[in-house]
Amino acid sequence: GRIVRRPLFSCCASEEDGAATEIKPVPVSGVWNQTSADEVVPEKGPPPPPAQTNQKEKPPGRQEETRKEPERVPEPNSVNGAAPLAAAPVAPPAPTQAPDPPMKDPIQFDVTVDLTVDELGLKLYVMPMSISISLVRSGAVQKYNNGALSDNYCVRQNDFIKAVNGKIAVSDMIDVLKTRSKMTLTIYRPVPFKVVLNKQNSILGCRINAMPGHSVIYVNEVLGGATSVHNAQVPEELQVKVHDCFIAVNGAHADVDK
Repeated sequence: GRIVRRPLFSCCASEEDGAATEIKPVPVSGVWNQTSADEVVPEKGPPPPPAQTNQKEKPPGRQEETRKEPERVPEPNSVNGAAPLAAAPVAPPAPTQAPDPPMKDPIQFDVTVDLTVDELGLKLYVMPMSISISLVRSGAVQKYNNGALSDNYCVRQNDFIKAVNGKIAVSDMIDVLKTRSKMTLTIYRPVPFKVVLNKQNSILGCRINAMPGHSVIYVNEVLGGATSVHNAQVPEELQVKVHDCFIAVNGAHADVDK
């Protein structure tokens, strides 16, 4: 609103001469308003001082204590104290299949394949009494493995084909493998065991057949030497016999890709 000031007059009397002396009024700085002799329009000047409050005066030498607001700690996943960002839902980890326990008994299972679309996908080592699987490649058998419920029932390297469509003779199995498009393979997996043969002042004592590019060494005959010494010291299930296969020697496996 508009600030209104009134002119001030002062009158005083001198005590020395006992006479009153008229003092001329001193007008307040401003411009007289034409509508009223009692009102003036103030000139622009510095802003008025802030109004005094009824706060108690602080004792000298004591500084004013200011209360500092605690600093706000941004919530997790927030940017510059803004609202927290919505976190994307984390999918629970996919359940993993427990590994199969170690083999204690031989495993035998059937695998039915259709070769009208895919090839068999097996590298085979044909021996006099059996057919050994040296390598599982891409093909019908690998597709079967992808859908197997247990790793124990997947076709592996060093498994044996015991029968094909019920045929157990090696020549008959080969004939079915060559001529049929749909077949059922009977897979047999024996329990492996370790044999320690000491050839000091002796011979190995067995005739073997090792085919390049395959994963096993076939035992054709047991002749004596270190093999016979070993067989005499262990139970029958741990003896080396004809038609057995070595799958590793001192931890070294055959390179089936060569």
